[in-house]
Amino acid sequence: MAKTVLVTNAVGSLACGILRIIRSLNLRDVRVIGISSVPASAANHLCDQVVLLPASYTEQDGPDIPFLKKLCREHDVGLIIPTTDFETYHLKLAQNELPWVACSPANASLAFYDKLMTAELFTRINLPFAKTCLPRAYRGQFARPIVKPRRGGLSKDVFRDATDPSRFSDEFVVQETLVGPEITCAFYATKDQSLHGLIAFERELHSGSTVRCETTNAFDDQILAMAQTLMKEQDVFGSCNIQGIAVDGRLVPFEVNGRVSGTASIRAQFGFEDVRYLLQEYLLGEPLSACQPKRGAAVRMVTDVIYPDVGLDEVASGKPPYTYF
Repeated sequence: MAKTVLVTNAVGSLACGILRIIRSLNLRDVRVIGISSVPASAANHLCDQVVLLPASYTEQDGPDIPFLKKLCREHDVGLIIPTTDFETYHLKLAQNELPWVACSPANASLAFYDKLMTAELFTRINLPFAKTCLPRAYRGQFARPIVKPRRGGLSKDVFRDATDPSRFSDEFVVQETLVGPEITCAFYATKDQSLHGLIAFERELHSGSTVRCETTNAFDDQILAMAQTLMKEQDVFGSCNIQGIAVDGRLVPFEVNGRVSGTASIRAQFGFEDVRYLLQEYLLGEPLSACQPKRGAAVRMVTDVIYPDVGLDEVASGKPPYTYF
């Protein structure tokens, strides 16, 4: 009998990366549904079915839980993989009404979603973190302040070297600008709360997305200690991503994503297969594949998905032939 996984925000690059991973595993009995804000996208050929989001499903209002319950019931969904931070918190609040949502419980998801709460959590459990405060608490204590949305990501509405951070509302935070190479790292926490593995990249970004990266082992001991402390103090399940800056050999985080993150499709090529682990653990009931990180580098590029001899309406209504270019 087919098992069904639901991937959210199927129009996004992260979701497309997750979908490519799932398809690469050649799981004959796994059916894939994507939920999307548009009927035709680059994800259509990767999904068995694409379902349009209702207008009520927004970051401001939260996911439409009745819509998701109905969708999951009708398609016998066994696993939901959220690809946005706001979904991790809101879907976990409704976990008792849904199939397993591939992220940490609501309290941990909120702590990772809200950057001020993340900073407070790390401070409380004695882990390093970029100095962070609300705008109204800013008194010039950071030489180079950066203002970010308190919740959300993708480098939207980020103000570097802001001249008057205190004028922003409590929907933002002020952080100290850290100088050094950016490090993105991920670890996987199993359902029995054991650490299955970790991987780290030094990376370059453009508009919040990784464009070039290479593996690094320089911070493995620090990442291991952070992961173990987080898992001891907070319920963490599945994939967790820590973003930080290397400052004089010390990794200082500035953000945490408690979900599968944007470099998943790259990590999968270098021995850290968190999407596979989620499917094995929560959908297929199989032992987890070994986590065996290996050395390598990646450069991202734009790829076109070509649907010849059809219009977008035909892409939306079926799975026409396609090519990559």
